[in-house]
Amino acid sequence: MSTRAGGPASGPAGTPTLVVVARSAEVLAEPAADERTLADWERRRLALVRIPSRRDDVLAARLLLRWCAAHVTGRPAAELEVRQHCPDCDRTGHGRPFLRGHSRLGVSTSHAEGLVAVAVGRGPVGVDVEPCDRVPPDPDLVRRRFPAFSSGQLPPGSDALTRWVRAEAGFKAGDAALPVHSWSDALRGARAAVACAGAWRLAEAAEVAPRTGPFHGLAAFEPLGRGHEWRDDRPQDRGNGDRGEGMTTLPADHLLTGHPADATQAREALGHLLDSMPSCSPSARSDALLTVSELILAAQRHGIDVAAVTARAGDDWVDLDIAYEPQPQGQVEAALTDGWAWTIAASVADKLDVTSTSSDALRVHLLLRV
Repeated sequence: MSTRAGGPASGPAGTPTLVVVARSAEVLAEPAADERTLADWERRRLALVRIPSRRDDVLAARLLLRWCAAHVTGRPAAELEVRQHCPDCDRTGHGRPFLRGHSRLGVSTSHAEGLVAVAVGRGPVGVDVEPCDRVPPDPDLVRRRFPAFSSGQLPPGSDALTRWVRAEAGFKAGDAALPVHSWSDALRGARAAVACAGAWRLAEAAEVAPRTGPFHGLAAFEPLGRGHEWRDDRPQDRGNGDRGEGMTTLPADHLLTGHPADATQAREALGHLLDSMPSCSPSARSDALLTVSELILAAQRHGIDVAAVTARAGDDWVDLDIAYEPQPQGQVEAALTDGWAWTIAASVADKLDVTSTSSDALRVHLLLRV
């Protein structure tokens, strides 16, 4: 464990922001690492993750978040209720994580290719982690993805990967004025960054993992229903007549591009659809357009055509379905994870699912709040 300078301590009761970077395997090897300790809605989301290594990363990040929050607050992890809130639409059920009943405490998580990171501290916080050997993103991609967080001052010798993790950490915190600190973890082959006010400290997963007894009865919150149902936590949004409480039926598909799919055409068509939605925020529009473009271009860079891109839209969400041409098993997945397409999609989607058919055709399905 080490403490980094940065001003007065920022956590509750004068403690600095707690930051943990670990391998997913480290977290899951702890005796307390039991997915049954997650809330019902988290387990349902976890069940939708079809790639085993990614599922391990998501599970490890959610467990580590609870452990760090319990360590900082001094409360049993079983008493902590994790929710999410979107500052763009001011709704719960998606967006940044937060702890119910701890309004002054900021929390943030990140996971990538066998690595996880968590930050917990007073006020806004953001954290990001990436493997050091990952191919750095194009600087234009960083600027498009994080226009307000990619122009800050960088430490001497910073490379493109450092620029990405710093921009991602600042974006997650939601405050471009916050100091951002970045470092390399040679033991785990990781590059990480945290955005927070004041001092911060690094700890090991073993330090924050619970040591006594199992978790019991986490209070459950359901931000998303199963299948094609959206649910909202706000009472005034419930009660939808004979359609069922809090449920909206999806309208017909919109074909965004012909065959083979063209990234520019898909962006333009999706842009027109989003422009017709009064609730769509500029940042959500930008995220959606960048995501669909990168998921098409990533495949095409590996010689894989996209058969079709379709969309459905509701009052404040859009459902995207990207169908790839049949390929030998694993080739589409490899194309999407060789670069930044999958990272971007995972960072902006409320639900991200991958399915395959008997003809080895793969489909990526995203649900985005806009």
